[in-house]
Amino acid sequence: MTRKIIALDWHATIRLHKIIYMTYPIYLFLVGFGMSQILIIPFSLWMALSCAANPFAAEEKGEFNQLFLTLPISRYQIVKARFIFSLVMMFIGIVIGVAFVPIVRYFSSYLWSIWPVSLWYIGFEGYVAITGVSVLLFAILHIFMFPFLYKMGYQRGKILGVYLPAVLFGFLFISYSVRMMVSARNFTFEYLILARENMLLVCSVLFALSALLLFVSYKLSQKIYSKRDL
Repeated sequence: MTRKIIALDWHATIRLHKIIYMTYPIYLFLVGFGMSQILIIPFSLWMALSCAANPFAAEEKGEFNQLFLTLPISRYQIVKARFIFSLVMMFIGIVIGVAFVPIVRYFSSYLWSIWPVSLWYIGFEGYVAITGVSVLLFAILHIFMFPFLYKMGYQRGKILGVYLPAVLFGFLFISYSVRMMVSARNFTFEYLILARENMLLVCSVLFALSALLLFVSYKLSQKIYSKRDL
């Protein structure tokens, strides 16, 4: 039954929000080419998280929440299926983001004279380090987003469950960009050096903290959704 819920969510979100999936590569290319290739993976995971929240909108528009309650499934199964769907989207976001970094770098090398973008070659360790931070950001925003959506539904909860995380992501992005411009230090480069010298420790901490936050988000969502009146 979990697979059926995931499949239903997938087809519903594709049908209602196909423009997001179609423009996914375009946004990543624009971010990498217009700003920095280092931002491609975290931005890809942000878009993946946004796609993971689409089933809530599709659920209310198609009245799937009422349909689910007529089937022999529990609310815990619904939360489990949505959680797995979000993890699938996270891994898709990682794969797409990692794949697009060399693609954008390849095209950027030919367009350097027109638009001087970053041509960093971060290597395998760099990919792992940036992915670790991106997954942590995904987990932080996940714990903001999903409990609110389960508590209030998409229409009433989208301000706190969707727009607030988007504002938070934008604030973090702009703050870091401004910090990089006004500071004489390159914090991204320093982090990559630290991660390369202590790869196991840094990545273990990042992924362990991310797993903990995702687990808390999952259990909190289960508790909230089990008490919600539909």
